[in-house]
Amino acid sequence: MSLQNLLSVKHLEKSFGTFKAVDDISFDVFKGDIYGFLGPNGAGKSTTLRMILGLIKPDRGSIEINNQTVNGTDRNYLNAIGALIERPDFYKNLTGYQNLNILFKMSCLKNKNKLNETLHEVGLF
Repeated sequence: MSLQNLLSVKHLEKSFGTFKAVDDISFDVFKGDIYGFLGPNGAGKSTTLRMILGLIKPDRGSIEINNQTVNGTDRNYLNAIGALIERPDFYKNLTGYQNLNILFKMSCLKNKNKLNETLHEVGLF
């Protein structure tokens, strides 16, 4: 049985000025695996995730998700990813309903009436 490689990171590097945030990291994630990034502040965890998501460009290295190279132009690979970087927070410029509606859309639920019913039930709609 061959393992399905979902994420491949090879020789990834990223610097901000003279500070090297990520220094030659390589790893593979296969279907069914669970990975976590552990380390102190400044270790490069968030920077690595931002590069994987295409939010910032690496200085060196490559990233493939589902055998598609992350290059900043074609971002269809993001449809198969859920990510929350740093601390979860609501958008302060949106109403409570708007924030919950964003979460509803990200959850791929089909019945929007359930959102409205629940908000009505707790007196928020």
